[in-house]
Amino acid sequence: MKHYFTRFEEAVKNNWERPALANFRGESFTFGEFATQIARFHVFFEAIGLKKGDKVALCAKNSARWGVTFFAANTYEAVLVPILADFHPDSVNSLVDHSESKILLTDSDIWTKLDITKMPSVQAVISSSDFSLLYAADEAISQANEKLQEIMPEIDDLLKRHFRPEFLNRIDEIVTFGRLEKDAIYGIVKNQLYFLKLVFRCQK
Repeated sequence: MKHYFTRFEEAVKNNWERPALANFRGESFTFGEFATQIARFHVFFEAIGLKKGDKVALCAKNSARWGVTFFAANTYEAVLVPILADFHPDSVNSLVDHSESKILLTDSDIWTKLDITKMPSVQAVISSSDFSLLYAADEAISQANEKLQEIMPEIDDLLKRHFRPEFLNRIDEIVTFGRLEKDAIYGIVKNQLYFLKLVFRCQK
């Protein structure tokens, strides 16, 4: 029997441009967009040191983006801690704290009602509304997020070119970079290698 990760990879590969998730009369994601967003989360998780088996709390209203965040944590092999979006903020604080979650994925409006001081194990809070970083426990996490945003255009192009060869001949612009320090180059190469590993795994 195939593991559902394998079935998911096959679905992405075979339905890249078809709809995968959608809100009623609202935002939607193709399988390709779905996979790309998951890959972004994986790179961020790795950059901040999240390990397989670490806890990731998810407290958000049902939506297409809820599905993206759910699969992002699940396919990273983190332990997902689902929390109902209509729970009282104090209950959410307690559940996240008790679960020792390192990352909290939540709606922006829910986040405004929570108290981060009551969730000391949380290193980062990500909005499930727009995938922005709402909270970082230290400057290193903020910098990791900034670097990810900088290289994402290249990574998106890499994924598209790999899955769809016709994209090879559709270069819209050339992006040039200033001189990078050794540590920055190492980080970018590490992220690119991770993406290639993910892409090649999908094509097996």
